[in-house]
Amino acid sequence: MSPPTVVPPDTQAVLLLCGVFAREDGSNVKPLSLSEYNAVASWLARNGRRPASLVRADAESLPDDEPGFPDAKRLRGLLGRGFQLAAALERWQRLGLWVISRGEDGYPERLRRHLRSSAPPLLYGIGDRGRLNGGGLAVVGSRNIDDEALAFTRRIGARCAEQGVSIVSGGARGVDRAAVASALEAGGHAVAVLAERLDRAAAAREMREPLREGRLTLLTPYEPESGFTIGKAMGRNKVIYTLADFALVARFKTNEGGTWSGAVEQLARNRNHAPGIPVFFRTAHNPEEGCAELQRRGAIPFPEDDFASRPVVELLTASVPAPPPPKLQPQLIPLDDSPKTDDVETCYRLCLPLLLHQLQEERTTKQIADMAKRLELLPKQLELWLKRAIGEGKVKKKRRASRVVYVAASAPSEQSLFDISPASEPNEEEATRDWSVR
Repeated sequence: MSPPTVVPPDTQAVLLLCGVFAREDGSNVKPLSLSEYNAVASWLARNGRRPASLVRADAESLPDDEPGFPDAKRLRGLLGRGFQLAAALERWQRLGLWVISRGEDGYPERLRRHLRSSAPPLLYGIGDRGRLNGGGLAVVGSRNIDDEALAFTRRIGARCAEQGVSIVSGGARGVDRAAVASALEAGGHAVAVLAERLDRAAAAREMREPLREGRLTLLTPYEPESGFTIGKAMGRNKVIYTLADFALVARFKTNEGGTWSGAVEQLARNRNHAPGIPVFFRTAHNPEEGCAELQRRGAIPFPEDDFASRPVVELLTASVPAPPPPKLQPQLIPLDDSPKTDDVETCYRLCLPLLLHQLQEERTTKQIADMAKRLELLPKQLELWLKRAIGEGKVKKKRRASRVVYVAASAPSEQSLFDISPASEPNEEEATRDWSVR
């Protein structure tokens, strides 16, 4: 187990700003929300300051027009909670708990990279902090599970332990506890991200040995003595996913519960910040419509048939679909006075007869963009080739009123380039069409 450490001044300041202390002295000052803390952190960064500088700051030195920035009176009230902070730190250290803030070197880089400004300002924990950067397989699922789901989850935990793959999960009953317990029983490692009462979990008898051996790390983004809420359970889900290399949704209910919401949230995060964390789902014993919906959102069917015979990381890595190739932007072929390459010259010479034929036969296209589409060219490319054709005497450029039109140099009459009809004179309707190139 990692020994208690001295809390750095910056982390003490973040605790004063964002911490919720179990034994308040009647103060009604509300700790900063995540968005409010982000506003303060951004202001500090722009001004080359650290959180600890706020403890010494005068009200006049704080901004009064910063979006989302709390007022100076509230900040001073929060920063004046030194007695409550000292008492809380003493209790936590007696239990062997530690606390780290988002600006510390020891803060998990995975959370900073994947969550960015959504990363929790504070993390409380007990056990080896080095495990927080070790990755592994996140296993999540419903609280109420049957014997089949329990057996499956325990097989997953034991298999990962055999191969040195850490299990990352929550502390809730059901899938979470089964995954962590089976990994520890098999001599493996685990990180459990809790939504409530870290202080009680740290003192539990079954946790003592794996904590002492450094095989278990307990973690929470919430004050160690706080109770359970649905919001906290939802909030810790993103921490579970982003501490892992892969995630497996073992048992779920479609459109219902924290397991489903956490998976959907992570899949959305993957789309917005690719590549993200690959999310697998078990197809067996889960609702078909839910499996189809998760797959539509980007989740991957778990390769259960091969799990017992292939190395875990190798199998999961091979099961992740290759990303689609980047969409190529069309490139214009330069047609100017610079020397032409053989490829450019060949392309122009091959396309010119088709271009002239289309111009002489086409009777319905009114815009150059339509003609370019038929020829599978960019409109700008067509204009460049017309310019070159003029230089070669194959096309003539005419001005009619305020418009510019192009005519084929070899046409029997100077009809519009897009309305060549050698067999007859243009009728009144054809003569008044707008064939111009703006």
